Amino acid sequence: VAAVAQVASLCKDVQVLEHIVEHNQLMSAFARLLEEDSNVEMSFIISKVLLAISKVADFHEILANHRVGATILRVIELELKRVGHRLEMKSQPFTTRQEHFFFICLSILANLADNITTLRKMVKKGLVPIVVGCLQMKSVESLMV
Repeated sequence: VAAVAQVASLCKDVQVLEHIVEHNQLMSAFARLLEEDSNVEMSFIISKVLLAISKVADFHEILANHRVGATILRVIELELKRVGHRLEMKSQPFTTRQEHFFFICLSILANLADNITTLRKMVKKGLVPIVVGCLQMKSVESLMV
């Protein structure tokens, strides 16, 4: 977690982002860890790195090659299922940390959706039900993507 946090702290510089996206193994590891890792903090930090990368349109193709958009959709869907399970247990629907995580993930998707072909793929993979599921959030700010 500490190493990924250090990488995240470097992501404010576009030149550093260029070096990150040039490393195929690192990008693959980020995508894999985001989907497979149950460590919430690790997923949160990786999503912040991917958000920084997604803000640069030139890197969208690299993110697409690593299937980041599809991974983000699956991660949000899984988190929404967890929230649904907690609701059945009469627990609070979303924690503030989850809302921030959803905001980052939805922001990544919004950045990638600049390409109409990518947006169409996201819609086919279930973007609309995912966004509808996010409407349960306490904070509307999280949906202002």
